[in-house]
Amino acid sequence: MKEKFQEAGLRVARGIKISSLQEALQFASEVGYPLVAKPDVGVGAQATFKIEKEQDFDQVDFDQGYFLEEFVSGTIVTFDGLVDGSGDPIFFASHQYSLGIMELATRDTHICYYSHREIPADLEKAGRKIIEAFQLRERFFHFEFFRTPEAKMLPNGEKSSLVCLEVNMRPPGGYTMDMFNYANDIDLYTTWAKMITTNDGILTEPLVYTRPYHVCYTSRKRHIKYKHGPDDISAHKSASKIVFSGIMHPGLSLMGDSFYMTRSESLSDLLAFTQFLWE
Repeated sequence: MKEKFQEAGLRVARGIKISSLQEALQFASEVGYPLVAKPDVGVGAQATFKIEKEQDFDQVDFDQGYFLEEFVSGTIVTFDGLVDGSGDPIFFASHQYSLGIMELATRDTHICYYSHREIPADLEKAGRKIIEAFQLRERFFHFEFFRTPEAKMLPNGEKSSLVCLEVNMRPPGGYTMDMFNYANDIDLYTTWAKMITTNDGILTEPLVYTRPYHVCYTSRKRHIKYKHGPDDISAHKSASKIVFSGIMHPGLSLMGDSFYMTRSESLSDLLAFTQFLWE
């Protein structure tokens, strides 16, 4: 992935594949701490570690094959959507996360993420470059980036605060597809079905959407004792903004044991309700 990102002129975290402590220490001497060590073949943040000193490498099973990269401090943002047979994104959106997956796994806590009504221009530009670099056709996509506090110079002379994290040639996980639909009053499942049943993957009628709402997913964890129960939540002034709620499948419990999905034209309203749910 990193080679494709760099070919597209985008920022990446420096990293190498390692199979020994000696290789890891050499990379650490070049890049500095902290670092992130993750399995070369893994799922989510399983067996992923933040390395802050040499002794932390004791956690790493080098025989398994690991990838080591510099630690990037920033906010996770996404560029998600659906491309047609010509590679044109007929739908795209962006979400921002309260925590990274590695932090979520190590802290075993709740998370929220929400959709943007306006997509930052640099994020859309980077997302389109990745679509072209990977020659995506007739599929959903889910790209993740770090938004860093400071912008750095790219090889082409431009500055960017985005660092590419990963690409997934599939819909985003969990209930994010439902968030797309609630944010736009559309049905992307039907749109996708219409697209793939054409001869060339081109819709006869374009999908029209305007992002009238922010949608926020807020999870809660079973082991955390929250102040507000179901009755308090139902009586809250923002209860009418809940469009979907439920219990997460155990296989997705990293993203919470239960969740509330809310939507509003005002992001501040949704985030205030999230804080209420987390009290």
